[in-house]
Amino acid sequence: MGATPAAAVAWGAAGGIAGQGISDLGEIYGTETKTLDQVRGRDYLLAGAMGAVGGYAGYKARGPARAGPSQAEKTGVIAEQGQSIRPEAPAPAAGAAATAEVNVQSAIKPAAQARPTAPAAAPSSGAGYIGPERQLTAGNPTTRTLAEVRSLRGEVRAAAGEEYVRELYGAGSRRHYPVPPVEGSHPITGTGGRFVDAPVDTSAGGVLAGEVKTYLPWRTVGGKPVKGSVPLSAEIEQQMHKEVWLRRHVPGYDPRFITLDAPPTAELAALLQRLRIVGVHYGR
Repeated sequence: MGATPAAAVAWGAAGGIAGQGISDLGEIYGTETKTLDQVRGRDYLLAGAMGAVGGYAGYKARGPARAGPSQAEKTGVIAEQGQSIRPEAPAPAAGAAATAEVNVQSAIKPAAQARPTAPAAAPSSGAGYIGPERQLTAGNPTTRTLAEVRSLRGEVRAAAGEEYVRELYGAGSRRHYPVPPVEGSHPITGTGGRFVDAPVDTSAGGVLAGEVKTYLPWRTVGGKPVKGSVPLSAEIEQQMHKEVWLRRHVPGYDPRFITLDAPPTAELAALLQRLRIVGVHYGR
């Protein structure tokens, strides 16, 4: 999936929309914190846009797939313009010459003589069609590319990841939300509230609250490489409990858990699914 920019955008948009749908279903029939009347089409449009941006950014970070060998490379016929080459050919018929020289220069038409090709007919705009008129934009320009953010180390890496997401999605600066201590199935300790890394205000008056993680995909432990991930730590679990409380008490609050490099562990992914919090992972 995502072998071309269009495919990456399409899969990203589909994932964002599907995530929004899962979140709504969980809130309506699971936690019962939302009703059908509160479901907004704008939320799905924005979720699709964010997913598309994520898919495109992931595509750009890993680079386009290398094209396969040309027909000339497959047959071993490689020559510069103007050279004579002697390609391999099937055994000639009786009486025919055993070899034949081909002048590449004569086989190439000058640009002025080339016949222009007619543009390909647009495919049907039915289900599954992603044409130019349906493709989402690649997002806002950013100070650093995703690859440049991933190349950083130390404290600047986390700050650069948050800056990248804010610039890409047009989010505001870090925003604080008061959250009280809570007991019960999703307990919250302390009174520090919740700091949202990348809050995106929606036209409907809500906010897509982005929590950004830029953990390293590999670490060296005891001289050996160890694959990295975003763990389900006590701190992150508290963050997610606060997201649940804010979603219930702040109209239009919709959290997003964004990982720019290392993916979440299976335990963290399971918690996000259980709490109906949409995760956005930028794969390599």
